[in-house]
Amino acid sequence: MPCTSKIEVASSELAVFVRDAILFVQTLPITARSPHIYRNALASVPESSKIFKHYWHFFPDIVESGTPTAPDPILEGHLGPVTCTAFSPDGKTIVSGSMDCALRCWDASSGLGIGGAVASHPDSVTSVVFSPDGNLLATGSVDASVRLWDLGASIELNKSLVGHSDSVRSVAFAPDGNIVVSGSNDYTLRRWNVATGDCLDVIFTKDQAVTAVAYSPDGDHMAAGLGDGSVWIWETKNGIHTQLHRREGPICSVAFSPDGAVLVSGSQDHTLQRWDVTTKTRIGVPLGGHTHSVSSVAFSPNGTCFLSGSYDAGMRLWDTKTGECIGLIVKLHTHRIRTVCFSPSGTHFVSGSHNSIRISNLAQMRAHGERPQPSRNYFMYTALEPSIPDSEL
Repeated sequence: MPCTSKIEVASSELAVFVRDAILFVQTLPITARSPHIYRNALASVPESSKIFKHYWHFFPDIVESGTPTAPDPILEGHLGPVTCTAFSPDGKTIVSGSMDCALRCWDASSGLGIGGAVASHPDSVTSVVFSPDGNLLATGSVDASVRLWDLGASIELNKSLVGHSDSVRSVAFAPDGNIVVSGSNDYTLRRWNVATGDCLDVIFTKDQAVTAVAYSPDGDHMAAGLGDGSVWIWETKNGIHTQLHRREGPICSVAFSPDGAVLVSGSQDHTLQRWDVTTKTRIGVPLGGHTHSVSSVAFSPNGTCFLSGSYDAGMRLWDTKTGECIGLIVKLHTHRIRTVCFSPSGTHFVSGSHNSIRISNLAQMRAHGERPQPSRNYFMYTALEPSIPDSEL
């Protein structure tokens, strides 16, 4: 258990300073680093940190020069692989779900855990999402249920939505927050009334697991990725759906761009594909580069780029318009990356792997990454200190 959990959250300046100091040391273990590394690492500490505020004026040259430093803190506490993550709409909180059947909340600024683990389901948590107003969470699980949670001083169960007969793989809120959609291995999507918990309708896919679901930001479209490698897009106002071209492997993740014009899917065949939501056609060729399943995709809030995480333990940043890979991020994790998501501001992103989570500053990575081809808008960022390796579950 991380030593930060032994420190009771308090409002005193000393308690906050100690917590920030622990996070600083955890990022660069004392036993593994020379003293000058700690001096250089000050440049990567958030300016809101007590460590930064106390020490920056002693080393202004280091802070101003932006010396390449270690990644942001590792968030540890889960006892199994982290399968899903989500930022709250205000960007202050991160929630994660895991194969350990638990939910955990984290302070997005400090990386500290908020409260303890919540035993959310009797089986692995597969998906987690905030409601648009940030007052509710929806989770999906291998136990075949969807659960809604109230967010107050703690996470409290609101209601269980029961109807699926197999694992729920993915959940998503409609933009108005009144509906939750879930996709399952039982070959169906279900839409649920958030207020009553009633199932509004069931959409059958014949004989294919629904592995990923998403709503467009305007609520006009709903998308699903299927086990046979196809992507379906529905027009929510009339229920008309279009089945898009099939990939070679099951779809792992789907995401709409912020303007709702583009859908991106990630597949077990190691590729991503962009789709034009209006014409229901492919945009360009499949995007290659990963060497294993593309488990998760997420758009930046401004829509100019999207991030992919893969079982190859790497992440890639892509230009939405051109499809060009503009960034490669490696060694943040030593095991399969199962989830990625952007902060609402777009300055940071979260990635989840074995039993740890990273909060990373994208601008820092761009600034400190290598430039193999200076003429291209491309960077390669290699972490100084990867997540602590453990045996993969």
